[in-house]
Amino acid sequence: MKHIHEIINRLALPEEAVETFYSTYDAVQDSAYFRALSGMIADGLDFQTIQQKCSEYAQSLQINKYILGMTLLLANTHVMKKRFMEKGIAEDVFWESITDYEAKVDECHKMHGVWGIFAFGWYEGFFAAKLFRLGRLEYVERSFKNGVRALAIHIPSGSPLTHDAVLASYKRAYDFFHKTLGKDIAFTCSSYLLFPDYMGAVFAAGTNLYQFAGDYHILHVNETTEFSNAWRVFYKDYQGDVSVLPTNTSLQRAFVKHLASGGKSGTALGAFFFNGERFDKAKAETLRPYL
Repeated sequence: MKHIHEIINRLALPEEAVETFYSTYDAVQDSAYFRALSGMIADGLDFQTIQQKCSEYAQSLQINKYILGMTLLLANTHVMKKRFMEKGIAEDVFWESITDYEAKVDECHKMHGVWGIFAFGWYEGFFAAKLFRLGRLEYVERSFKNGVRALAIHIPSGSPLTHDAVLASYKRAYDFFHKTLGKDIAFTCSSYLLFPDYMGAVFAAGTNLYQFAGDYHILHVNETTEFSNAWRVFYKDYQGDVSVLPTNTSLQRAFVKHLASGGKSGTALGAFFFNGERFDKAKAETLRPYL
């Protein structure tokens, strides 16, 4: 109990979510199923396998798979902490990184009506001490063709994407990674937020999302027939009928207007270089041969 208690006490989770995870842990902690799942995490098995087993065992335990998955992660986060410490990563980076739990628990509740996690596989990077939250953004090293190395950026939900916070995060990431990636680091991001058709149409000039997308030189655009990222905006899947989409926020209203008018949807890969002081979007074009 002490491990899960320590982690939950450091997180800003809704009281109902906390009660859900504690009661679930009390119910399953001594079961052979839960011990087996915890052993898989300790042994470093891939998270796709663990997620599959978690879904199977959830049926046997008669517990929602999303709730069981999040309870499993919380109860074994001490394993992640140990791996961070073994790599010499500052403890404050560990504590900051696990705040990602808050976003994922909230997303699961909005999408599926339960306090849990549906993006279980995302945490393989955290548990391997390869993925880190540094301020507003999260980072993991990636490799292109011919061993060209860069940083890949993930944008967790949960707070405004102000440009000041974004710039501060870039600078923290540079300080964190420059000893291994060199003095001029390629920052990359693959996201629906970079899709060019949204600029000015969905993301109004001067807004946080417009400024964020403007940081990147676009290297590849993937136009899709289905708006698969709709859940990130509406917390429900989009089936082609805009009339059922919520319009509670300005972003939701902008997307509904865009979709209703026949606007395209998709994702894009963008990049820039940063040397700790100066940003260079044009240099990002040098990455194109290695994509």
